[in-house]
Amino acid sequence: EEYLGLSKKRAKEALTRLNWPESGSFHSSKSFYEMFPNITRPFPLQSKAMEVLPEFEGQGMVVIEAPMGEGKTESALFLMENWNDRTGNSGSYLALPTMATANQMFQRLHRFFIDLSPEETRNLVLLHGHAVLSNVHQSLDVTRTLGDSEDPVALSEWFTYKKRGLLSPFGVGTIDQTFLAVMPTKHFFVRLFGLAGKTVVFDEVHAYDVYMSEILERELAWLSALGTNVILLSATLPKERLDRLLRAYGQGSIVGERGTYPRMTILAQGQTKVHQFQSAADAGMRRSMDLSIDWLPDDLEIIARRALDEVKGGGNLAIICNTVAYAQSIYLKLMSMNSGGEVELSLFHARFPFDERSRRERHTLLAFGKGERSPDVKRIMVATQVVEQSLDLDFDI
Repeated sequence: EEYLGLSKKRAKEALTRLNWPESGSFHSSKSFYEMFPNITRPFPLQSKAMEVLPEFEGQGMVVIEAPMGEGKTESALFLMENWNDRTGNSGSYLALPTMATANQMFQRLHRFFIDLSPEETRNLVLLHGHAVLSNVHQSLDVTRTLGDSEDPVALSEWFTYKKRGLLSPFGVGTIDQTFLAVMPTKHFFVRLFGLAGKTVVFDEVHAYDVYMSEILERELAWLSALGTNVILLSATLPKERLDRLLRAYGQGSIVGERGTYPRMTILAQGQTKVHQFQSAADAGMRRSMDLSIDWLPDDLEIIARRALDEVKGGGNLAIICNTVAYAQSIYLKLMSMNSGGEVELSLFHARFPFDERSRRERHTLLAFGKGERSPDVKRIMVATQVVEQSLDLDFDI
């Protein structure tokens, strides 16, 4: 009896040193404007998230379908924090499709938590195959979790080992890290336990293939059984795909009228409810665009010449290829035709050594990300699909 009491006391002390919160202790019910003071005029999706928050009383799943640039991430973070506070859940994991998107989201979430509650120390971990090599990940000094902490978001060394990374109260990483919790892998149950009782956000759900979608459905069934809240973010989903996801989590629930796009589907207490909202362009908050598609022959020289001609007067252009080999071929052709170096060329794909990929990833976010840029800059990026999902990038063509 004495040993048991001592063990419980030591376990609690260990968890305190690891910044592992008591259930729900890190979450507070804050308004959207308190969480995002820089957003004075929310987009329609963000306004809808505020409007439907009272529906998030118990465990459930929400699916948000909207185009890029509608504020899905801010809406998800707002719902995630308030939902945890309302249900007594503690912690979160954001699952992204690629390492590049996970790295960017890790920085974004790190800043979000600092702004949200600077007085609290939260444990945030980055999880993917090369996370231990990430400069951002390493910058969260593990010693800050012990004693006085300057940075309210810290990384505990205990959580950095692969099998127990998901046990960290807060995490960002690739979706495959969550898949390992429901596949017959070593110690899968440790990862599954790490996802229990949290809110898990899956981004870019439309991008997953048949194989990944099947695993995701199995995972949703487990998360439902473990009391985990789920937020799915997607550009759009076919009705059959949405029905399968809802069935997987809700055990037989099927959405009725889908309503018009964009929309938010909430599954709670075995019932589904669809909320519609305007796109930011329809609401007059973003300029609408006319898009055009021109077919080009599959000829490297023609494609390269067209790209160089398009940026003669300045602008950012992306050439997205299906394979690394094809991207390399177009890049080499552009190099040979841009002998004067008038146009800034870059190549980005997943097969670079990690340090080089990390450098190119930073350059991509700096050159093509948010922020002002000179109108006469001439840039062409040749890339594979790693630039298509979740990254905040802006190209003219």
